[in-house]
Amino acid sequence: MKRPSTYFLPLFITTAILMTLAVIVAVYAARTAAVQRGIARAETLFREDQCDKGFAQLVRISYWANRHPAFISQLRCAAIIGHVRLEDDDSAMALADRELAGDHATPRPTTRWLALHQQAAILLDPFWLKELGGITPDPQRGYKVLISELEAINNASRLLRLEEQLARAFGDGTTVASASASLPITDHAAPAVAPPTHPVVPMDPVEPVRPTPPPSVLPAEGFGDGRFAVASGAATRIYDAQGKHSGDLTAGALLIVTGTRKSNGGEIALCQREGAVSASPLLVRTRDLTIRTGTLARIPPHVRALLVRHGRIQSEIAKERRADAESNPHAAAYKQATAAYKTFMADVKRHTAARDTATGKARMEHTNALHDMKNSEPQIRNAYETAQRNYKAWKADNGNSTASPQITALQQRLDNAAEELALYFDT
Repeated sequence: MKRPSTYFLPLFITTAILMTLAVIVAVYAARTAAVQRGIARAETLFREDQCDKGFAQLVRISYWANRHPAFISQLRCAAIIGHVRLEDDDSAMALADRELAGDHATPRPTTRWLALHQQAAILLDPFWLKELGGITPDPQRGYKVLISELEAINNASRLLRLEEQLARAFGDGTTVASASASLPITDHAAPAVAPPTHPVVPMDPVEPVRPTPPPSVLPAEGFGDGRFAVASGAATRIYDAQGKHSGDLTAGALLIVTGTRKSNGGEIALCQREGAVSASPLLVRTRDLTIRTGTLARIPPHVRALLVRHGRIQSEIAKERRADAESNPHAAAYKQATAAYKTFMADVKRHTAARDTATGKARMEHTNALHDMKNSEPQIRNAYETAQRNYKAWKADNGNSTASPQITALQQRLDNAAEELALYFDT
């Protein structure tokens, strides 16, 4: 009679372990399948000339894609297609450079479930994503996609420019023609990528040498006295006249600035897309923009490409810094307390202004509201100050005084871009 109970506990534990493993594998499979569909969808949008939607799609799936080196590579290659379609070959080549350098570091997990998913990815990626390179994607894939996409749109001048850049970066023996002839490139809209059979460029990453701009486009001629902006925030949001979020800008997007104004959330820039005829300007927080002097229509294409590249690197750095900040266990409480305190102070300001202009019963109502708010102010302020202290104390104790390797690498790229822009603007 005792024999069944003797085997029950080991059997129960074994079953529970097997079921847990099955759930982990099922979740992993669902996530990877969703990411692959998202990347394929983005590539389709790019080829349909819906680049804003394509980049927005990549942003939506990047949270899970960045947990897998193979998907980091696929994400960049999809973005290369988008940059080529936007005629931003410099940004496309910058991404190809990162692929060549093998920069596929995954962000550190911020929750236990995310840590568990990444551990499963480490174990399963070499088998599940083997055709995509597993945990060691093909470092030359970025250049293959770049060359293939330029050939697909059949733009001879841009192919020649890429050939000159490759020659400067990797030696005179490397040409677009020879590279594309010797390297079979699979259809990169498909989920699998065939392994390379011949090298296209040396494996050691080398910083490309950027061409010196011709004197005819130096600032001596000037770009006019207008103002324009480059989207450079971690997330550059667009608001309507009522302050409602109505969309996002792609990092590096160029806008005409027609004015600025103050709001409760900080300074707002009134912007318009180039060539757009609209009575309603786009409202964008200036903290998410880099605003410069110049008339956008007078800026030549290669300077535009520099501005776009600089803005996108700024955006990447802002995203990395935001991720670092969100790893702070007190970040959510600090954000919530800050929002509550700002809302409270805005209400105080609103009631005060209304009381000062009102009379009779209306004035009494605003006065009573301010009296009630005065009693609750110490509690709201104390919650805000406590959350701020906790957030800053954890930040000071956990090494945030030194930049992460990702931010250090991005900062070097930003410095290089700023050095080139210094020929045209006071950066």
